[in-house]
Amino acid sequence: MYNTNEQEFFARWEERRDWLSQMGGAANAATLIDAMLTEVRTLLKSKDDEVLSLSQASIESGYSTDHLGRLIRNGTIPNAGRRGSPRLRRSDLPVRPGSQNGGVALARPMLHGAPSREQVARAVVERHGGAR
Repeated sequence: MYNTNEQEFFARWEERRDWLSQMGGAANAATLIDAMLTEVRTLLKSKDDEVLSLSQASIESGYSTDHLGRLIRNGTIPNAGRRGSPRLRRSDLPVRPGSQNGGVALARPMLHGAPSREQVARAVVERHGGAR
């Protein structure tokens, strides 16, 4: 479900939440939010830099492995692997409109335009199992 970086992120923030509960919430909220935003940006950046196989890229983008291979061969997207063993950096993935990628690709620019606020909100809610 979550990779190691994401699990560590959630564990850190759950510990901080518990600590704040014990302290009666006596912390500067702005400082706390700044720290959280910094960590989220770092987490998203590391996710964008992840190199995927064509199969993994196909699942996330909604495009077939053949189509992604063509995009690499014609230079539309860069090959993060080597000739004969193509790989794609997650941040370079095109996202097929209407694909069910779990919201992963919504955190970065898309080749087909930016997602709406509603699309981002829906992806976040769906990724985390609905409203709580």
